[in-house]
Amino acid sequence: WVAVKIQRRRVRQLVERDLALINAIVDFLRSVVPGRLVDLVGLVDSVRLFSVFMREQMDFAREADNMTRFQRNFANSKLKVSFPSPLHVSPCGMVLVETFETGETLSAFLAAGHGSPKLNAEMGSVGVRTFLKMVLIDNFCHSDLHPGNILVRKDEKGNFLGLTVLDVGLVTELSSRDQRNFVDLFAAVATGNGKLAGQLMIERLDSQRLARCKDPEGFVEGINAVVSKVRLDSFRLDRVQIGLVLEQVLSLVRDYHVPIDPAFTNLVLSIVVLEGLGRQLDPTIDIFREALPLLWRINKSWRIAAMHAMTRGRSSE
Repeated sequence: WVAVKIQRRRVRQLVERDLALINAIVDFLRSVVPGRLVDLVGLVDSVRLFSVFMREQMDFAREADNMTRFQRNFANSKLKVSFPSPLHVSPCGMVLVETFETGETLSAFLAAGHGSPKLNAEMGSVGVRTFLKMVLIDNFCHSDLHPGNILVRKDEKGNFLGLTVLDVGLVTELSSRDQRNFVDLFAAVATGNGKLAGQLMIERLDSQRLARCKDPEGFVEGINAVVSKVRLDSFRLDRVQIGLVLEQVLSLVRDYHVPIDPAFTNLVLSIVVLEGLGRQLDPTIDIFREALPLLWRINKSWRIAAMHAMTRGRSSE
């Protein structure tokens, strides 16, 4: 058996028309709204990034390459996760043939209540660690990791074999500089250092964007207050809603005029999706604590902080 994805005729033309309409609206807003406000919310960059994502999602040759790259990234991983294999892409790029993967979609699995608490916890751990490896180690992250794009694989006896990730056409990959900045910011939050997280968001802006900020010190203190408050309860999903925390951060960004890179925003949205998935499977998962062993591996400068954070986490349980 194989799986065949066929792109409908004229879809690309329709998407290009919609993108042109969106860009026209942005140009109109720039003509009637103060430029500083438009630049602050990153509207132009966000539309540009959205256009790139939409075009990439229609590129089946790119999706085939993504499958191969994900397989390579996880070839030596102990995580119970797999990806389809590309078999053929038509010359026009509108037909993709890939291996047929068996299993039940995670969305259907959860709706039917098939999982025991133990099984759900294992799947939650696999899902979270898979995402963190994509973001922190590989810098090649699936950007549409919702339950409908994940299959649960079992053997004939019902034993859990692993997860299969589908629909890999949409990915996020940061530049080396942005990847380093994101990892450092993520690590600062994961280790409970809110002040450093705020400082990194300010210090790593270019001079043009930094000039737009209002009261950088007040912004840093605000971020520190948000992270410190959450740290008291840990980042366990049954104790904190990461979406609400991110909403507080975005409020600070708006109030203090701190621009955010759209690529960062996309990863933040991916974390919000991951939170929803983790909350359904195992509310006791602490996404940031799960990241600490990876932070220990990838950067020596974070080892002491990661060790202290892991020790603090064990003592609070």
